[in-house]
Amino acid sequence: GGMEVVHAYYWSIVAGHLGAEVANWTSGARHRGVSDASTVVDTLYKGYCAASKVELSLAVGSFCLLGLFWVLLLDAVRNLVTISVWKPDYEHVEGCQLSRACRN
Repeated sequence: GGMEVVHAYYWSIVAGHLGAEVANWTSGARHRGVSDASTVVDTLYKGYCAASKVELSLAVGSFCLLGLFWVLLLDAVRNLVTISVWKPDYEHVEGCQLSRACRN
């Protein structure tokens, strides 16, 4: 798929987050630059999460559409076979077929 680039950015996000944490941990104080970097990493991570959810939605939607396609194809084949091979006995059909089906 086309999400490899987004997944590659995930590792950059993790590296940036860990770098910011290490910078804060080693200095013993919170720095403005590290805080800004942390905000950027947080924003990038939220973007990654949104892109991952879109990818999941597209994958599930594609699977469902593929399933619907096969159902449509099988139904079309069934209709063609019913029309051409197993024709109903139209000479003996009388009245409403819905009420006849309910009785049987």
